[in-house]
Order: sequence, then structure tokens, then C-alpha cells
Amino acid sequence: MVTTEEPSGSGAGIAVPRAKAKSCQTHRPWRVYLSVGFVTLLITVTMGYSLRTGAHMTEVYAPLVDAAKEIKLEATLGHLRFEEVISGDEREDIASVWEHLDQSEWYAKAMLEGGQNPEGTLVPLEDPRLRRDIEEVLWKITDFRAIAEERFAAKEKAAIGTDIDQRFDAVFKDFLAQADRVEADIQLLMASELQRFRILQASLIAACVGLAVLAVIVLGRYDQGRTQALLALHESEERFRLLFENAPLGYHSLNANGDFIELNETWCKVLGYTKEEVLGRNFTEFIHPDCREVFKENFPKFKSMGHTLGVEFEMIKKDGTEILVSIDGKIGHKKDGSFKQTHCVLHDITDRKRAAEALRHERDFAESLIETAQAIVLVLDTEGRIIRFNRYMEELSGYRLREVQGKDWFETFLPRDDWGSIRDMFRRAVNDIQTRGNVNPIITRDGSAREIEWYDKTLKDVSGNVVGVLALGQDITDRKRAEEAARRAQEELLARREGEKELVEIELAKTREKLVNQTRLATIGQVAASIAHELRNPLGAARNAAYYLKRYIPTENPKLPEYLGIIDQEISAADRVIRNMIEMARSKEPVKESADLGSMLRKILDRLHPAEAVRCEISLEPDPFSVNADPSQLRQVMSNIMLNAIQVMDGIGDITVTARRNADYDTISVRDSGPGVAAEDRERVFEPLFTTKAKGTGLGLTICRQIIERHGGTIELLEHGGRGAAFCIRLPR
Repeated sequence: MVTTEEPSGSGAGIAVPRAKAKSCQTHRPWRVYLSVGFVTLLITVTMGYSLRTGAHMTEVYAPLVDAAKEIKLEATLGHLRFEEVISGDEREDIASVWEHLDQSEWYAKAMLEGGQNPEGTLVPLEDPRLRRDIEEVLWKITDFRAIAEERFAAKEKAAIGTDIDQRFDAVFKDFLAQADRVEADIQLLMASELQRFRILQASLIAACVGLAVLAVIVLGRYDQGRTQALLALHESEERFRLLFENAPLGYHSLNANGDFIELNETWCKVLGYTKEEVLGRNFTEFIHPDCREVFKENFPKFKSMGHTLGVEFEMIKKDGTEILVSIDGKIGHKKDGSFKQTHCVLHDITDRKRAAEALRHERDFAESLIETAQAIVLVLDTEGRIIRFNRYMEELSGYRLREVQGKDWFETFLPRDDWGSIRDMFRRAVNDIQTRGNVNPIITRDGSAREIEWYDKTLKDVSGNVVGVLALGQDITDRKRAEEAARRAQEELLARREGEKELVEIELAKTREKLVNQTRLATIGQVAASIAHELRNPLGAARNAAYYLKRYIPTENPKLPEYLGIIDQEISAADRVIRNMIEMARSKEPVKESADLGSMLRKILDRLHPAEAVRCEISLEPDPFSVNADPSQLRQVMSNIMLNAIQVMDGIGDITVTARRNADYDTISVRDSGPGVAAEDRERVFEPLFTTKAKGTGLGLTICRQIIERHGGTIELLEHGGRGAAFCIRLPR
């Protein structure tokens, strides 16, 4: 804000006699007019350019930032709608997904070519690098649309967790990362323009000061031009006031007590107040309570130091919402050097902080994926030197990253005989020729060799220059050893084939029987899937009808409640049969996690409600005992086995559950004191539809074996002396 002071002396100013004024006017040099005109023109041009820059920033960059956000918003909405369509939500259709993707693509094209919508006009972006980034976003949208169409075409096989679902999510994350980069680059460009705008403002202030000095000189020499000079000065002050009020940055000034004495309209718009509601009030009234003590402690330091930069506060808007601001400030002094007022510029950094926090979360998530991945993640530079590898590689090789970082990968980890061939393959990868499925050994710290299957991808910077290679490796040593063992076993089997023909025939018979069982299971699954809905609806209706009859029909006939109870029991039995058939045909892959076996067994006993004469003993070593398994599937296995034990004992007997930990697997055994299993039935207890009970489907133990084998474990009926049966389950750790 520019102020003027009257010259000291008698009256309002220094009077100049007319004659002398006329003489001054007559002899006024043309250089004065030229100097004043030149300075005025300079300020006018500077102000015009400054205002044009501010308008350009408002008209161009703000819509571009909004468009960058709309690209992500529309694509994200399309992603959400697509997941709802895939999950079978009848309220959504695929057309809405394409509409959101079309809208996202429109915003991206509008940033390149310009466009207009109800929200405003988008001016085409001129920066070449940003245009390339936006074109990359358009390609990512096309890739996302393609994978979405592919997944929708195969939606029956595209459930959560499938390969196409993972590719779908990966393409979407890649798109979001590119869109985030575009938004961040636009904000950086806008910040650069803002810096230039600040320089223009400083230049304008300097020009105004120069004009004021020139005006004082002219007024001191030429009284007749005083009025015109003052008018020009006031006009300049008004222009500066307009620039001050409409600047894209909030400004405020505080007195020595921290009370507001000046602020501009931009500050008011940021916080939602009017000037009248703010002036005279203390700064602490507008900041979060948690920040008030910090301000009171640091404000005296600010006045003492004379400047501050990048101080952040949480401020409260008039509507109650909280925003994060950054404040840069300087102290204005009086002529005697004492404090006069503060001059502070306020930036709303809420969105920037949120974006930075989101970026940090994304980075941390990616870092955790790399560090927890059960595969080698290796990054090499273009010369084959080690830049980074993950914790899995450290555990596998025995080397810490800091020990070998910067060293040649080939000479450090590969056998000498493989250096040449693997280097050639690496050079092809650097030239953007991907290699997939290549297998070669690496040498660990202890000198042992591990066979690794590699997949690589070229790494490029934002300019498209190759900066390195990302390689993903899977340790297949054990698999190859198993394959080699299988090959040797096959050779030995073939060598003994002539002498073991009978054994081969037995194995063939078992195989044929297994195929027959698998065919039966497949048939059961098809039948179960097709009739489950048809059976459950009438069974449910029958159960509801029995309940209604039992509740509302008079019970003079004592047999009626008994028969209705029989109906309800038989309906429950039929429902269990259908459920078992569906479960056996479903073959759902386990989702393993750490499960507390003791807690699981106690909950199963509470649900089964065994008779008081049935005693159950649980022995776990260690206790608590955790297993690596799908909790719901393991619970089903233990429930089936323990229910069978309770049923065969007719309400009297003992059940003993023991669990022991071994080096490579956990063993769980369940023993009962029932009649046991006949010798001729031992080989058939796990066959589908085989049962020795009067009532039963013969599917329970079949389902148990399917679940345990999907876990990579085994279940068997043990040879057990005395009465009862004993089942042993082994699960890999």
C-alpha cells in the first residue's frame, strides 16, 4: 500500500509564487517530461503484463488442474462401476463404465486440443513435455478400456483374485500413477508462473517508488505540475490497490500484538470471511487451537529475526472446515528502526499436502510389496552393476545389499562359465528386447548354486532413455530337483517294469478308479450346481410351512408335533447333503493365514454340543498353536471329523485331539473310542458317496481330503490298536 505525506512546513504545503511558477513552466526542460513519461509507460506496461499473467494463470492453469483431477475421478468412478457390474449388481450396467471412461478421455483430449464444458473453457496446453505426459495418459486410458473390455467379455471367469483381475488392477494403478504425474507437473508449472508473477509485482513496487521519488523532485522544482503529479501518483496507487486486492496470493499484515491491520480480498476468499469480520481481531482466533501456543511462542522470534519462510498453520475457515496454509513474511520498520507491522503472504497448501501424503502412501505400499515379495526383485544399471535388490534376495543369497551394491552382477553372483551368454542376454534387455523364462544359476555366499527363472523389463526415465533393467527371479531349485527326482524315479520304474508288471496293473487300477471318482465328482458338481437353487427353494418353503403348522395348528393330536419335527430334521439333513455336494464340487483355493487351532477347536465343540458323556481332550504343543491355513476350510475339516467321532460313539466315549510341530509341517490327530473302521473299509473311507452310517452322504471325508490336499498336506486313517479310529492331518508350515 503506497502512502504519501505532505512536506513539513507552514500550511498544507510549500507555496510557489505565480510569477516564479510561470517562470518554472517556461523554462521546464523537456527531459523532465520525457523521464516522467518513460517511467509511467514502464509501470503501465509492467502492470499490464502482470495483470495479463495473473489472468493467464487463472484462465489456463486452474482449469487444467481441475481437468487433471477429473481425469482420475472419472476413471476411478468407471473402475468402481465396473467392479459393481462384474460382481453382479443389477443396478449398474456396463454403459455407465464406458461413459465415465469417455469423460476421462475427453478431459485428457481437451487439455491437448482445448474444449469447453459447463464448468468452463480449457485452453490447449503448450508445454511439450506436459503434452507428452497427457498423451501417455490417453494411452493408459486406452489400455485400461481394453483390459476392462477383455475382463467384461470373460466376466464369468474374472472374479476377484484371478489373473485377469490382477492385470486389470495393475493397468489401473499404472494409469493413476501417470495421471498423478500430469497433475503434479501442471502444479509445478503453475508454481513457476507464480514465481514470475511475484518478480513482476516486485518490479512494479520498485517502479512506483521510483515514480514517487521523481514526483517529489518535480514538485519541489515545479509547483505548477504538483497537482498533475499527485493525480498520477494516486492513479498508480489505485492500480496497485487493484493488483494487491486481486493478487492470486493471500496477504495480511499484523501489528505488534498480532492483530490484523490489513489484508486483501484473496485472503478473505481463502478463509471465507469479509474484511470487516477480520480487521482488528487477533491472528490466533483463526488458527486451530493446537497451533495457538506455537504462534504465541514464535511471533516474538519472527519480529526479532525480521523474516520467516514456509511456516505452516492449520487455519479454520468461516464454515468450520480446516485447511493447511504456508506463510512467508517480513517485518516492516519505522524510520527509527522500530517495529511497524508484518507483511505476510499466505498459500493454501491443503491439496498439495494431501497429494504428497497420498504419494507417500503409494510409495510405502510399493516398497512393502517389494520387501515382502517371495521372489527376487533386482535392479541393474545399463552396465550390469547392482543398484538394488530386495530382502528375499538377501535371505536367498546370504549377501546384504550394502555389501555388493555397485558391484558387477555377473562377476559377483554368476558362475564364470555363464558370464558371456548372460551378458549377451542382458544387452538385449537393455536394448528393450525382453527375455522371459530364462533359467540360470546364481552362487550364494556359502558357495551353493540356486536355479533362478528370470523375467525382465527395461527401465526408462521420463525422456525415454534406458536407465537400467528390472529383473524378477523365482527360485526353482527345489522344483528342478523334484523334476529330476521324478525323472530318475521314472527311469527306475521303467527299468523294473518287466519285473513289476503286477504292481503296474495295481497302480493302473487305482488310477482308473481315481478317474472314475473324479468323473463322479464332476458329475455331482454339475448336478449340484444345476439343482441346488431348485431344491433349496422348495425345501425352504417346506420348512416354513412346517414351522407354521407347528405354531398355529392345535396340538390335541400328540403325534402331530413329532411328525412336524421329523419333517424339519429331514429338511435340515437334505440341506446338508446339498451343501456338501456344492462344497465338494466348488474346489475353492485356500486363502492361507495364521489360524489359532485351540480357539478354533473350542468354538467347534461349542457349536456341536456333544453329550455330557462325551469327553474331549485337547493337547497342543506349543500352546497356543497356530497353523498356516485357510481358517474357514480348516474349521470345516475339523468339524466333519469331530462330528463323525461324536456320532459313531452314540453319546458315550472319548475324543482326543493332539497337535505337534515338526521342522517342515504341523501334525494334527483326532482319535475317538468308537467302534473303529473295519479293515475292508479302510481304503474306501475317503471315496465319494461311501459311508458306513445308516444316514449319511459319504461326502464329508471326501471334502476333508480335497481341502487338505489343496493346502499341500495329507490326511489318512491310521492303523490304531484297540477300539476307535484315528485320523492324522499333516499341513506344511
